[in-house]
Amino acid sequence: MVQELYEKKSLPALAYLIEAGRELEFTYRGREYFLSRDTQVAYVSLCQGERETGYGSIPLLLEQASLDGVPFRDAWPEVVLETLF
Repeated sequence: MVQELYEKKSLPALAYLIEAGRELEFTYRGREYFLSRDTQVAYVSLCQGERETGYGSIPLLLEQASLDGVPFRDAWPEVVLETLF
């Protein structure tokens, strides 16, 4: 799955890895983002700088989140994947 994420920027691979407890640092238009899942409260967190937004699930993140004002799904192809923890 890691290879699929890095080589194809597969959203299903991203969802699988985050659901499995992995965390991802990435950049979009020069801004740094951090994506993680807190299994204790069962939500997904997207951080950009000091700003953190929580979503009830990965599908909600993919539907509702935006990066620099651009819907997440539309921005994703331009994202630069930095570090997968």
